[in-house]
Amino acid sequence: MDREGGFVILDDVPLEGMAAAVERLADEDDEAAAAALEQHLDEQEVGKAGDRGILRNLLEQFRGVQLVDDLGTHSTKLEWLAFHVPPGGTGQLQLEVAGTQHAAVQLKVMGLGGGSGRKFSFGAERDLGTRDQCFALGAWIDVRLRTFRGRGADAPEDLRVDVEAVTNSYLEPLQPCALCFTDAARRPHRAHPAGIGWDLTSDDKGVTERVTVEFTRETELEVTLQIPGLSLGGLVPGVAMNREVRSRCEASYTFPGRANFVGYELIGRRKDFPFWGRS
Repeated sequence: MDREGGFVILDDVPLEGMAAAVERLADEDDEAAAAALEQHLDEQEVGKAGDRGILRNLLEQFRGVQLVDDLGTHSTKLEWLAFHVPPGGTGQLQLEVAGTQHAAVQLKVMGLGGGSGRKFSFGAERDLGTRDQCFALGAWIDVRLRTFRGRGADAPEDLRVDVEAVTNSYLEPLQPCALCFTDAARRPHRAHPAGIGWDLTSDDKGVTERVTVEFTRETELEVTLQIPGLSLGGLVPGVAMNREVRSRCEASYTFPGRANFVGYELIGRRKDFPFWGRS
């Protein structure tokens, strides 16, 4: 199993956003444009508008906007998976492509504010090695940021995010980890026991455990993007993302003795590997 380099980008195709679809339909009358927009929404894979009854409102909204500022294209990180190591122990993660699958991970990402997106997949099996720190896996993406204002002098500014490219994958140590804890007072308030762990308070040797985790396609979630050094006046850039991990994930944990370990997950958050509380 390969332990070198990042994930290979296998496929990368654009996804038309709401604003681009409305612009494409600029020469259509309202009835024809609404019908075409409804078809576009039916085919759109991520970032769908929830109520078909607002089609005419969407047409009016995006046809009536005026560009305020083009803030350019920026490179930013999009985290798609986190792996947590028991405090004081070690963890190892292997991603194994199962069966006839050629892609390890597929991401569908759509910029918020009516922006465009991309659908891309990563391939290759990876053994990410034995580690004593939690880490995140993600992709570097290029996003274009623009602000628009609707009709009327009192109309607020809206931020449109267009996902223009995916350029690389990354692995980043989480130092310190915002979730794992050794002090009960630092336990996240939405933490819920995941039903795994070891009470080794009476054991000197510790335990090594290997588990298989399979992720299914998730419902859509919104992810806030960090753009250092750019002032947005309170506007927050983000994307809607669907994540499908097609690899079989083999996790190996080493828990040292004379401690109690409990695995947790965050209620209402995307499915990730458990994070750990040690006492």
